[in-house]
Amino acid sequence: MSIYTEEEFQSKQYRWRKDNGNILVTIVSQPFRLGHADKETKITETDPQDGSNKDIDALHLKKFFEEEKEKFPVAVDCKFRQNIDFDAYIKDYIEIMEDKDKKFDKYEKYDCFVFVFLTYIDDEKLHFHDKCIPLEEILNKVKAQEVTRGKPKIFLVQSDDNTLLGVKTLPKGPVEVIERKIPQDADRFIIQSTVPQGIANRNTSSGTKNPSFLIQAFTQALSENWEREEHKREDFLSLSTEINGKVDDMIRSSGDNRAGDMQVPLVTSTLTKQLLF
Repeated sequence: MSIYTEEEFQSKQYRWRKDNGNILVTIVSQPFRLGHADKETKITETDPQDGSNKDIDALHLKKFFEEEKEKFPVAVDCKFRQNIDFDAYIKDYIEIMEDKDKKFDKYEKYDCFVFVFLTYIDDEKLHFHDKCIPLEEILNKVKAQEVTRGKPKIFLVQSDDNTLLGVKTLPKGPVEVIERKIPQDADRFIIQSTVPQGIANRNTSSGTKNPSFLIQAFTQALSENWEREEHKREDFLSLSTEINGKVDDMIRSSGDNRAGDMQVPLVTSTLTKQLLF
């Protein structure tokens, strides 16, 4: 388990160890809906680094973290995987944190973990390359790792719900209400949008490809926050209202006749301190 000084433990803000602390960003991209690779895919573009096709959201985030890494309070390590099976994701990105070969020491240096999922959603389950998994199962895997305890964990989830792209219909008879359990574990922040990526590209000019509204709003809000004087910068929870406001503006200005069915991202926070980037 990570060791904290009494001063760090009592502080109202999450710690940043300037000398040896880091932020770990893991980006998982599932560019096609499971079982529908031939017709339901994300908008992709060629990655100039390796020539492969990647989700425009993934490229936008990778570029953002690479170009803006000096503005974060500590160093940023960014890992990216596309088309990864769920078990491989758990093994490579989560359970390895508790590896018996002293890998714990490698991950203990991180003061903050950012988990990004660029995927699809069906019946409250996120699509991986081989199967669909409830977000709660991933959250439980992360909270079981001692190296993450007491540290902020941000989950940025862009999960396209393509049922929103269909023709609006009114259901006949009673509507089934599904209750969704929101885990109340400490030091966790989740922001999840189901607005499909295609809505962000409805009225674009030929050749223009836009990231999803959530990804655009996330990077814009952080960039604008860094431009403020340091004492006027917002903590991350407060910044989430700006992110939602930006997404709401984008939905309203999209010109899509289905925009009225779109919701701003769902924010769930159990952060116990201020998180300042």
